[in-house]
Amino acid sequence: MTSVLVEGRSLRLPGHEITWAGHCPWTSGPCFGTEDGEILVCRASTGDALDVLPYHFSNEAVNGVAFWRDFVGISTRSDVVVARRGQTEPVIKAQEGAHGILALHSGLFFAPMGISGVLRIEPGASPGRRLAIERPSHGQINFYKLVALDDQGPGDLMACASRNDGLLSIRAVGDAALDIRGWASRHADFIDVCSIASDDAPRAVAGLCLDGSLVLLRDLLAEEEPRTIRLAGISGTPYSILSAGGNLLVLTSQMLISVPDLLPWFLGGGHSDGEPNYRFTSVQAVDAFLISPSQVAIVLDDEVRLLDFPVASHASESRASNGRGADQRLQNEPLLHTWWTEAGQRAEQIQQAWDKPTLVMQIA
Repeated sequence: MTSVLVEGRSLRLPGHEITWAGHCPWTSGPCFGTEDGEILVCRASTGDALDVLPYHFSNEAVNGVAFWRDFVGISTRSDVVVARRGQTEPVIKAQEGAHGILALHSGLFFAPMGISGVLRIEPGASPGRRLAIERPSHGQINFYKLVALDDQGPGDLMACASRNDGLLSIRAVGDAALDIRGWASRHADFIDVCSIASDDAPRAVAGLCLDGSLVLLRDLLAEEEPRTIRLAGISGTPYSILSAGGNLLVLTSQMLISVPDLLPWFLGGGHSDGEPNYRFTSVQAVDAFLISPSQVAIVLDDEVRLLDFPVASHASESRASNGRGADQRLQNEPLLHTWWTEAGQRAEQIQQAWDKPTLVMQIA
């Protein structure tokens, strides 16, 4: 086996148990969610110390934060709030828990609430129209994880990992009913999804299943069947999937796996000789989050590790430029070296039967 060195930084926030990490557009730096319901917005760093501005809107562990202009949305397992920058009281508070929260270009916030539905929040609307729980009129969908996609269609487009209900597209256009379509397989239990978009494939996504398999789609709205990839030899319970610098990353309870050549191989048609190799580093992490297109935060019990991945050529220049301020703000932090071990095994394609993508339902 050979090893590859990945550079990064180690951050410690004494007195805080971190449960979420991401990028704050207000300061062009990182921000963190905590076990006791705070979000910590980093304004600067000096040596080993971080200058953080705390916001406290909940008493539960933060599992998602999203920003839109002067608004910030925070989700926990028991409530979802939206607050305005500089204010100490939330503008909107829903006494419903969610698995995360997403802010879209239109100013809408969406929070997946499992089989209870998806929470739709419009901070700029009149008080009686700010909150709505969207759910099917019959049957149910397990809205588990959401990610925004950029395309030229109307309104906002999201991808949803919906456990056994499939890998879904959700189109939100103004006050119209949500248009939901998706791929489903009786063998697939989707626990996470990420965008793997390039300039030529803006609706490309990757889904992570509970059995550790990866499901890749070049166009979530097209009828081209997904490709299912299995990484032989990985261990631990799958947690999350991310795309950083052209690397597809999978976090489990025991390791972080990187497949550095998978996305160029897949988005290029997958016609090169054999499937890509993958590498891993052993780590017992709480979760992993994307800070910028080239930086990932690995949340451990007593620290946060920021790992840097050079942006690959298939990633668009505009996407690669977002969030660079986060790297600049943290350039004084202690340098962290992480050794990745080449697994010596390839990402293996497997055959899987899929239902054709049809209109799952429209939710009014």
